[in-house]
Amino acid sequence: MTVYTVKIIDKEEKIGMLKWEGMVKATEIDNATADLKELHKEFGDQKYYLMVDVKDLKVFSPDAKEKIVEQQKWIKSSLHVSAVVMDKKLIERQLKELGSRSSTDEIEIFFPAYEEALAYLEELASKKSS
Repeated sequence: MTVYTVKIIDKEEKIGMLKWEGMVKATEIDNATADLKELHKEFGDQKYYLMVDVKDLKVFSPDAKEKIVEQQKWIKSSLHVSAVVMDKKLIERQLKELGSRSSTDEIEIFFPAYEEALAYLEELASKKSS
């Protein structure tokens, strides 16, 4: 079973998505990072907007936490902003702790629903391109 999905939501506005599900292990984070590098190429190596959907994430395994910090440090320079969709306090605490270690907390905004996060990213993207 795949625990992550990386896809383009809107190529023109440069909005991508990373969705985590279940129990995430370090190897899966490496694979997701490779897919995110491909996504960045799809956007012409330009900065983009990323929705990170963790509504169905159970937990990051301990070995995965270090990899997430590395991934966040790497990806931060590629993003305008990251809209994080979640509805669990435990995951929010875990992500905020990891975000403060990688300093992605400076560009992360948390949303309770996918639709709200997408509307926020689309609004930002449309202002950027106008």
